[in-house]
Amino acid sequence: MQSTNLPLASSWNSSLPRAAVGTPVWSSHTGQHTADALQSQAEELERAAEQLMAAAMQAKTAAFQIKGQGSKVPLVANSSPSTEAQKPRWSLWGSVSKSKIACPLVQSGRTTVMLRNLPNDYNREMLLQLLDAHGFAGHFDFVYLPIDFKRKAGLGYAFVNMTTAAAAEHAFATMQGFVAWQFCSSKVLEVSWGEPLQGLEAHIDRYRNSPVMHADVPENFRPLLFQGGVVVPFPQPTKKVQKPRMKA
Repeated sequence: MQSTNLPLASSWNSSLPRAAVGTPVWSSHTGQHTADALQSQAEELERAAEQLMAAAMQAKTAAFQIKGQGSKVPLVANSSPSTEAQKPRWSLWGSVSKSKIACPLVQSGRTTVMLRNLPNDYNREMLLQLLDAHGFAGHFDFVYLPIDFKRKAGLGYAFVNMTTAAAAEHAFATMQGFVAWQFCSSKVLEVSWGEPLQGLEAHIDRYRNSPVMHADVPENFRPLLFQGGVVVPFPQPTKKVQKPRMKA
């Protein structure tokens, strides 16, 4: 059975912002200072929620893999392996047989995938190179690799929105289990559906007013939009973008 490294509650819980695991300490200031403090705490809680969602998705995948292992036990000792287990042929320009694709919980129309177990030292440029190397150049329009501002390192997961549902499903078949990183790492890439957001518009709405788009945030820490494989500017924010807390 494939080994799945699940994060212990004590490990990922300790990395969350304090406001996410305890009672927030509200500012005693009034006026604009209070609003800014509350906004900053809200953003920290949102980042904590993303980390919790990543842990939840990892648990779901582990459960799926365990159930899948049980279903593969042959009823007859000399039974031959099913042809359904063979890797399917796939083309970005052709159709996909959902009964054969190596994609758990296939849901028609979904386009956003979550790449988990990325090495923490992987940066956004390395992630883009990884996608291009798997044949996805020009087939994604949104990429975001969340960064820990304190350590200036990735959080180990990324969101990628593909331009078609077929391309998103193909990511499961070609990227699941990837281990040939650009440097030594024992991590094994896992692919799952992006949650809770799906689609390009949902991600634009989520991040256009986010502190990650603040002028003080390094450009390579921000999400990217693409059109025809070329980076395009993010839409302008619809409200004032709050400065994120970058603890020293």
